[in-house]
Amino acid sequence: MPRVVTGSPLASDSTALILLGIGLVSVLVMALLLAVRLGGLPDTIVLHLNAAGMPDRWGPPSVLWRLPIMSLFMTVMLSVVAWFLYPIDRFGARFALAAAVVAQLVVWVAVIQHLA
Repeated sequence: MPRVVTGSPLASDSTALILLGIGLVSVLVMALLLAVRLGGLPDTIVLHLNAAGMPDRWGPPSVLWRLPIMSLFMTVMLSVVAWFLYPIDRFGARFALAAAVVAQLVVWVAVIQHLA
């Protein structure tokens, strides 16, 4: 590991590392689940529902790969925020990492809805 990573105060905070680990494992499991289940979906799936609950956008199942990619980028962005925020405010850094986990819960709802 580079000294920049091991010397960071964030790397010694077990709560922050647990939150970061949950976020990364969540993205990995989401990608694995999509890889396994994507072949069983029809050629065209509903991608969006309007306010009345009627489908108004359809597309191929490969579009669902946007969900784990978006989750990964969200986790990386909030981890960078936490990295720079930790020396100033430990709670703020942990809050940013927890926000990534909560945002992934919303993405999990979409993944489960499409795969169920």
